[in-house]
Amino acid sequence: MLIIRYKPIVCPKISVRHVKEDKGLFVTVELPGANKEEVELIVLTKGFGVNAECKDCKYEGCSLFNHEVDPGGLKKRFENNRLEFRVPFKKPLHSNKAG
Repeated sequence: MLIIRYKPIVCPKISVRHVKEDKGLFVTVELPGANKEEVELIVLTKGFGVNAECKDCKYEGCSLFNHEVDPGGLKKRFENNRLEFRVPFKKPLHSNKAG
């Protein structure tokens, strides 16, 4: 008898915010139980995708950015089950501050 075991697919908690002075984006992705070696990150100009696997589940997530970014300037790290990365904007943002 063949027994097939599968891992549930879980959408990770994702947070995206502007870096100080609007120079780019700072993204955090919570991946409880995942090892650094199991994390796959793809960053494009308008969004990103992440996949990871741990003992109990598979993580799959993606998000679109409201501003184009430069993937060549990507800086990332993985600590304490959290993937963090910064990516600069492709073009500087111009804000219209009130006041």
